[in-house]
Amino acid sequence: MKNQQMDRNKFLQKYNLPSDALEKSGLTWIDLDQIYQQHSDNSLHLEPTARYIADRLRQVPEVHSLNIRVKQAEHLLEKIIRKRLADPSLDITKDNFSERITDLVGIRALHLFKEDWIPIHDFITLTWELNETPIANVRKGDPEEVIQVFRDKGCVINEHKFGYRSVHYLVKSQLSKELVVAELQVRTIFEEGWSEIDHRIRYPYDQENEVFAQFLVIFNRLAGSADEMGSFIKFLKRQLETRDEQYQQDVTEHRKTISALKAQIQKLEITKQEKEELEKKLKPLSQPIDTGFWGVSLAKAISSIAAQQGLASVAAQQGLASVAAQTALSRAIAMSPTHGRVTVPDLTQKESAAVPKETLRAPIRSSGITSQPPKKGKRRQKTKEPADQKK
Repeated sequence: MKNQQMDRNKFLQKYNLPSDALEKSGLTWIDLDQIYQQHSDNSLHLEPTARYIADRLRQVPEVHSLNIRVKQAEHLLEKIIRKRLADPSLDITKDNFSERITDLVGIRALHLFKEDWIPIHDFITLTWELNETPIANVRKGDPEEVIQVFRDKGCVINEHKFGYRSVHYLVKSQLSKELVVAELQVRTIFEEGWSEIDHRIRYPYDQENEVFAQFLVIFNRLAGSADEMGSFIKFLKRQLETRDEQYQQDVTEHRKTISALKAQIQKLEITKQEKEELEKKLKPLSQPIDTGFWGVSLAKAISSIAAQQGLASVAAQQGLASVAAQTALSRAIAMSPTHGRVTVPDLTQKESAAVPKETLRAPIRSSGITSQPPKKGKRRQKTKEPADQKK
């Protein structure tokens, strides 16, 4: 740092430090120059530690992306000055600054969903020895259940006055004889976006700017809402996948039921023509079915068919109990020449309560009939053809 007086003035101005910052901190420019040179020389040896920690974290599927950095020498000097201004008794020299300043090596691990932090945290605590207890930075007003998860995982809760959210770890790593303590920050992508903008706009030079503060608070809330929405979308996707799997299982069971009924029909002691009629009624039921109302009381539907069609052995031998089966069997009865309307046994009060009202009102269009009672009123008059259209 040649021409110390000029460099000093430029440095203080660049980092928005008062002209008497060095005097108040008890530091000399010579002390800072020695720290500057020593850290610059050592930076090449620190970067491999950052890369190693990042490579290990890439093994965690929940880690979306990683950033590494070795602290720039000028930023190190600025931080030392600010720490000494805040606490003049703090002893920081060229011999101990690497122990006092714990973020010379920095790694940032980003994840998509808030809940992804848990497996990342577990990996970190199992892989490295921690220099101190992890700190979970939260915003005032964050959900208590989220904060409780941090507590349950052994983190110290820090309610950050600017709303900064991130979990910080100090991990020990030793690739050679020298032990290195690295700062590892873990947060969501939305938290990272807010943090970067807040840092670029305000920190550390405009921390008291009320205009910036108000807008950044709103921005911070939006980032938190975005994280909540992301987690909800992930939950919704799981629910839809579960329902789709259930539907596929119902369809498979439906097809098995049709096959079983066809096999039973062949065993019935009825004429060939009657067997063909029954099989004909089953054929349209091979289409995908709705798994709503008709899945409420399958066993009763099977018993009803057995009684009405003389198929007692079907219910007794097969014991069919799927949503799809009841749909198929109920519709088969509905299409029977001797039963013009669907006759599903009466449901119990508990079963009726579980059936959505809109489902009870829904007609069965695929069979050409409806479960809704006919509306009362005048019969529709036939429209007479004009005289000139009659032959």
